[in-house]
Amino acid sequence: MQTITSEIGNGGQDVVFTEILALDDGTKLRVSIRSDSYAFQSYARVDRWDGAKWQRVHSIHYSQMATPPKLHYKRGERTAKEFRADRERLLDVAAAVLA
Repeated sequence: MQTITSEIGNGGQDVVFTEILALDDGTKLRVSIRSDSYAFQSYARVDRWDGAKWQRVHSIHYSQMATPPKLHYKRGERTAKEFRADRERLLDVAAAVLA
């Protein structure tokens, strides 16, 4: 698995982690994790590129996310480490589904 791109963006009241990966078989995955100031607007999901559009493979309900809400209000620079647990969980499920 190779990372094509990875970024963390700060919005008005949210922080979004986005990573696009290429698997060894050529499959492309997009991991998107959002920490919002309102917990119910947070999300964690992984999508697969089907050649025309992104198709959802799996998502984690906001109440089950390891990434805390309200990261936007936390001092300091955001790092991928803050999203790691949800990222790994999403990629584990995606690997099992796509196997």
